Amino acid sequence: MAPIARLPPQRSGYQFIRAAGGWAVQAGPGTQAGCDTCAGPRRAVYFLADRAQSVTQVGLADAVAPGAAGALWLTSYPPDADPRTAAGTAREVSIAGALLGPPLRLPAGYLIEQGTDRGLLLAPAAPQPGTMAYRLWDPAAPQAGRTFDAVIAASTTQIAWAPPCVARCRVQVVNLATGRRVTAELPEGRSVTNAAFSPGGSFLAVEEIFSNEAGDGGQAVQLELVSMGSGRLMVVPGTWLSSDALISFGWPASSDSLVAELSFTTKVQLTSWRPGAGRLAIAVLRPRQSPASLVVGQYAP
Repeated sequence: MAPIARLPPQRSGYQFIRAAGGWAVQAGPGTQAGCDTCAGPRRAVYFLADRAQSVTQVGLADAVAPGAAGALWLTSYPPDADPRTAAGTAREVSIAGALLGPPLRLPAGYLIEQGTDRGLLLAPAAPQPGTMAYRLWDPAAPQAGRTFDAVIAASTTQIAWAPPCVARCRVQVVNLATGRRVTAELPEGRSVTNAAFSPGGSFLAVEEIFSNEAGDGGQAVQLELVSMGSGRLMVVPGTWLSSDALISFGWPASSDSLVAELSFTTKVQLTSWRPGAGRLAIAVLRPRQSPASLVVGQYAP
């Protein structure tokens, strides 16, 4: 273990957001006296390249989102504005901090989830069931674009969502460049809440939730992969466990291995699995390695 150079100590901790080729890093948001939801002072945004030992500061913003390869989106709000209802101003910058285009005024109440090849995927700043949906927004044609309910993963080229279901739930994926759709039907009594695309876009890792309870009172979950070629589901071996034990999962360092962090009463494990392998590779972490200190998933504190 070694400190990340050029990243100053931060009492509120840092947020790590997966981006192409590395991570966007930003200090955790603070709160203002008398206004817990108001935008505070803009916070520095850094880029940490895969396997790099130091960060590069790219700008100041209230929020950051991944964009195309080599780019990030920085969003800022007027002082004391409430991001849940205010319109933010977004700037696309390179991972070196250079401005890549003119500022954009976002629709009120939305944040950038992901920059795509077909515009910006916007998420409600204060999501509530049955209200605002995700929007694929093209600044050149702001009144057009698609909407998506319950987006579970997004990349520059693909969006995955899990529409409301009754008997059997489905995961749907659309390729933004070709328009091709892939649909995966889940077994009865199962649903999906979280997902992550593999770096090459060939697989979608999903956290599948069982309707029955696990032995410790939590929900039973299992990791599976959806093939973007066939739509078939592939079980990740050794990952049937309680939802309380699955801390995070993702594809760090642009690898083809799915990594998951599992926390049990007596131990914390880090697992790695390459699609097609017969079993997980497992490492037991040392007691001083806090589960909260690991950055594994697409979005991690």
